[in-house]
Amino acid sequence: MSKKSVISITFLILMVLQGCATNVVYNDKDRKNTAVPLEHGISVFFDRDGDLYPPSAVTMNGSMFTASRDDTATLRAYFEQVSNRRDWESLLTEMSIDNSSNPAEVWSDVQSKLFSNVIESIVKGSNSGNRKIIFLVHGYNNEFKDAESWYKPVEQDIKERAKDRGEQDPYFVRVHWDGLSQTIPISIWTKAQWNGPITGLSLRRILSGLDGKLTKDTQIAMLSHSTGALVVVNAVGDGSAALDCEGNFKERCVAISDTSSIPKLVSNVRLGMLIPAASLDTFNFFNNEQKLPQAIVLGLNKQDFPTNKVFGCIWLGSTCMNVKTEQTCNNLKTTFSNLPVDFYVFEFSNSLNNENQTFMFWETHKVQDQMKRDMWSAFIERVLFLIPDTNFDNLEQCKQKV
Repeated sequence: MSKKSVISITFLILMVLQGCATNVVYNDKDRKNTAVPLEHGISVFFDRDGDLYPPSAVTMNGSMFTASRDDTATLRAYFEQVSNRRDWESLLTEMSIDNSSNPAEVWSDVQSKLFSNVIESIVKGSNSGNRKIIFLVHGYNNEFKDAESWYKPVEQDIKERAKDRGEQDPYFVRVHWDGLSQTIPISIWTKAQWNGPITGLSLRRILSGLDGKLTKDTQIAMLSHSTGALVVVNAVGDGSAALDCEGNFKERCVAISDTSSIPKLVSNVRLGMLIPAASLDTFNFFNNEQKLPQAIVLGLNKQDFPTNKVFGCIWLGSTCMNVKTEQTCNNLKTTFSNLPVDFYVFEFSNSLNNENQTFMFWETHKVQDQMKRDMWSAFIERVLFLIPDTNFDNLEQCKQKV
């Protein structure tokens, strides 16, 4: 069989599999197993509409999957089902909301209460921001256990670095969102990239709720992996340049590009994006008309197989930010050259400890594998701390220090 035929058959198989992506939903066991001591942090769960799951005390015994593509895997549709009436009443009781037979009438009130509870937990747990607040955001094709597998070692790594610097333990916010799931995940980027910005708006809502409730010197970091980049970017700014705003995403783009909804607190945020599965134009609409993050730190790996994909980084949803280092640097310089934003780009394939490879010499995609490389320390410390440039001996591919 010719090479051309093999490529054609592979393409057809992947296109068929693209339609088989499954939404990620979080059951009672997931929400209970993630319970962490209040002094350590909090876990938050979002559905594909960006709505918050109820606390683990509210059981959800039915299925969130419906026959309708429009509302499957959404919390609102779940609680609107007559068969889940008991769960709905339990949720209303937990939220101290008067009983209502029609979820549509009070759904916004329920969500407002859930967001308020999360915000209050973060304020209390972080001692009003006197402890550094770290948001951890997984990427596509992550079930609950997949995200937890890297959240825990990263948290331990960060705590040790904070201790070495004489800082208190940070307060962690573990974010779980619907990044979709599929056996052969290379073909679900387009759909996963749809859900990411919606979740980002929900994190923006949390940041807005924290605005004014934390000390003015509160330090916040958001660490994302893979497609989680689209979550954190749209949490702190207008990432709509990378979205199909003239097509199916038009309605969402209005909210994403509303810079008035971006809180002042964003200027305290340092973004850390590891293996960002995002397009080169993701930051293009960031400008001085909106509040801007304190720093953007990218950990790239141009040898990463999933973001290179079989037929190039543009195929099935652009992920070129991670694999085109020079163009990514040029875009950052163009966008932020006259703006008060520090940026740093690290190329993980340049690590001396770079032996964790799969066949064909492609790097593995997991956070744990990137943590084994010597570039990890430079990357994560730039995300967490304000550090003099001399500390890293010019390991950055490019940088701007304001």
